[in-house]
Amino acid sequence: LPFASQDPDPSNEYFSDGFTEEVITDLSRLEGLRVIATGSSMQLKGIERDARTLGRDLECTHVLRGSVRMVGFRLYAAAELVEAATDAVIWASDFEGTLDDVFEIQDRLSLAVAEALGMEASPAERERIGARPIPDVRAYDYYLQAREGSTHLTDVSLRRALEHLEEALEIVGENALLYASMGDVHLYGAAVVPEERERHLDAAESFARRALTVDPDCHRAYALLGMLQADQGRMREGIANLARAVELEPRNAETLGWAAQAHATVGLMDEAAEFARTLGRIDPLTPWSQLVLGFVDMLSGHSDDAIANLKRAYRLSPTTPMFRLLYAFSLAFDGQREAAAHLLGDVDRVPGDVTAAFAHVLRHALLGEADQAAACMTPEVERHARTDPQFSWLVADCYGMLDERDSAAEWLENAARLGFINYPFFARKDPFLRPLRGDARFDQALKAVREAWEQLDVE
Repeated sequence: LPFASQDPDPSNEYFSDGFTEEVITDLSRLEGLRVIATGSSMQLKGIERDARTLGRDLECTHVLRGSVRMVGFRLYAAAELVEAATDAVIWASDFEGTLDDVFEIQDRLSLAVAEALGMEASPAERERIGARPIPDVRAYDYYLQAREGSTHLTDVSLRRALEHLEEALEIVGENALLYASMGDVHLYGAAVVPEERERHLDAAESFARRALTVDPDCHRAYALLGMLQADQGRMREGIANLARAVELEPRNAETLGWAAQAHATVGLMDEAAEFARTLGRIDPLTPWSQLVLGFVDMLSGHSDDAIANLKRAYRLSPTTPMFRLLYAFSLAFDGQREAAAHLLGDVDRVPGDVTAAFAHVLRHALLGEADQAAACMTPEVERHARTDPQFSWLVADCYGMLDERDSAAEWLENAARLGFINYPFFARKDPFLRPLRGDARFDQALKAVREAWEQLDVE
């Protein structure tokens, strides 16, 4: 569970959150121990739930909870391990030191928890737990502030996050994790400031490669590079880098999600399903993870599972247009067009939100209203769809619903150019494209997808 901050200033909660994330990462490195990921842990922040309920809902045997307090330069941490079945505390301890001791305190706490669980960390696991990606505590504090700030996803917060990371680099010099983190911020910037998308994407890739020159085994850099390449249709490179990132950190939820999505996009469904299963076990409470699970299920032809997972994503974040859109899409795939159209009827038309705008395109297509769908297909929506493989597929499906075959074929070709080359799905499982087989223009597009799919060579 998120370690409670006992600092009277709520703006300092980033430190206790970072402390929690580091302990989760340390424990996740112990072979044979399943630890709920940071994203799901933070969903429980400020929520009172007893250990028995958590054990039942998350299928976990123990709950670790605690608190962090800073007094001047002194650091105090307390933790207790609770057996979920009995709600009994089986271990508890206090830790004290200076802020310079924060890494040692995190390590001692993690190893003590392992011992309380009857586990003995191997020398290799101890070495990984004791690693110091950012060796200076002041630089580490700037890193934590940058991580917290980047979650707000505004131009101002992202610029401030970059400033914090630059301050950290001034202290420690070249550092792989800090470079990779700067790349992450630029990746977010590409979405937040679309008019500067190319600049941000170029900067993100540059920082990822710079990180790898400092540390050839930097997990975050491989993950970032893989995300960028997959997003740009460079699927062979992207899949290889994402697979390497998972190899280095096999229980990182974000990397597992991107790897699952990328492998499904190119039709490597066994690999995608394996990544998705692991993701579902360690990160069951974040809507993004449920969205990834639903996406993989949909492309696998598992309609019921897709609906269930995308419904969970939607319920976890009902005001986010993307989750509502894909949940509605899963219903439509199952033949529930009216229910899907009804779900999309009250999506707020948020200025600048292309997902919300596209939801209305899909709604009219589901209802067979070609003119209204065309009216909602604004230049902004089309520009975004042209650069996004998943959106290109959704647009192709909308035209398929309306039996506009040339347009469906053209958008399928665009999706394929961007790396969406899952030929078995397009040819046999997509209910809105399958009926177009036999049309010369569409069959030509499908042939191009098949050729790209057959030429994909991924080790």
